[in-house]
Amino acid sequence: KADKPVKPVCGLSNCYVDARYFGHFWRKKMENLNKDNLLEVLCKIIGTVIQSNDETIQLKSEYSEKTIILNINKLFEEYEKCNNLIEVEELSFVTKNYYEVAIKDVSYNLLYRDTNELFSTEDIENKINYNIDTPSYKFILVQLNNLMQYENYEKILLQQFPSRMFLKRRLERFEEKEIDAYTYLTSTYFRNQTIQIHSEKERSFSEFNELLSSYIFQISYNYNSVLVPQKSIQDLFKRRGLLLRHRNKISDAENEFDPPRRKYIGELVSYYQMAMASDSPYLEFISYYHVIEYFFDTVFNDELVKKIREKITLPTFSYKRKKDILDLVKMISKLSNVRNEGLVYNELNALTLTLKKYLNIEDLCNEINNQDINYIDYLKNEKVVFSNGDVVNLNNPDKDCICKELANRIYSTRNALVHSKELENSKYKPFHDDKTLSKEMLLLRLIAEQLIINTSQIL
Repeated sequence: KADKPVKPVCGLSNCYVDARYFGHFWRKKMENLNKDNLLEVLCKIIGTVIQSNDETIQLKSEYSEKTIILNINKLFEEYEKCNNLIEVEELSFVTKNYYEVAIKDVSYNLLYRDTNELFSTEDIENKINYNIDTPSYKFILVQLNNLMQYENYEKILLQQFPSRMFLKRRLERFEEKEIDAYTYLTSTYFRNQTIQIHSEKERSFSEFNELLSSYIFQISYNYNSVLVPQKSIQDLFKRRGLLLRHRNKISDAENEFDPPRRKYIGELVSYYQMAMASDSPYLEFISYYHVIEYFFDTVFNDELVKKIREKITLPTFSYKRKKDILDLVKMISKLSNVRNEGLVYNELNALTLTLKKYLNIEDLCNEINNQDINYIDYLKNEKVVFSNGDVVNLNNPDKDCICKELANRIYSTRNALVHSKELENSKYKPFHDDKTLSKEMLLLRLIAEQLIINTSQIL
């Protein structure tokens, strides 16, 4: 049968391939949230149990005066549906007839309106229903399951929690003294919205993705709104808060904020701030790259002058010998290109030279370890998938080799971002590759910071 699972493959005991969808995605069981801990986890994030029986659990939250009712049978019914889902990304999944994905309105035009009523529509001819709404109960459970891979998942959840005043106004819409657990969860931790597509016809993941793209374009074209599918838990639950630590503990009295002691290049600070403020991994990467790129002209010209000076001052060089002049031209051509009657540097070479001149590898490794002790191994073992960016061994004693590897990784990723030719193999797919691209930000940020500091002047 089409929906008959085959035996486990690739040594993954919890992953099964649906025969009809082989080559598209995996059927994955709920690993962290299970029948044994389901009630305990839900009760823990909602509040304090005040009464329970075989059918319901009554809870009180410190954030609301209403009694919260957890229907046990309903909860386990939704949980069973989760085990029939085929997980595609952390925040999107499908069955043969259903697709749901978390979204964010980056234009801030629509999601505060009644989008459920505005964009609920039915394609009668193709028998497809489109909807934007609060996440389904089963989707909440899948999100929670994925969040539980982080040890501090409860703190991550709290980052989504609204203010008391906002929550009070939200819950006052319900006149009853009691609300169900699903209503409480969608009013507190899981306030994001999702696109939900129901199809009478069975569809593959790629077909659902095409329907999603068409639906999003239809909304953008007619309402000037940009709805971005969220594929990663870190995107949804404030990606920055998960990745970067404060260098100083705000609560530590000894680490009082000092006035600046250095004068930095203002243009570089602006690029750095743009990267820090951006919610787009694309813009963040490009902004950090602009910090590095700022030095290309100067570094290249300095290197070119240095090489020419070294060449023409050699005792074996003679401007009268044609061969010596041709060797000089060949050397200059190797370092640059001639366009529009002028010399144009090779950008990859300029990037490598910039890193060699301004980057301290030991300091870079120390900063990386302060942020993520596994990141150096990640750079050593993992290429950037969509750009085929090189691996980088920061423990290599040869600085020139490290800078060359760093330059290749950064430059190939930059090219994949800015080029979108149809037949280009290494190119960035907006939103689809954001999770991979986000992993490069720690490296880019720390390099940009070193360049800003190492080119500053003492006040």
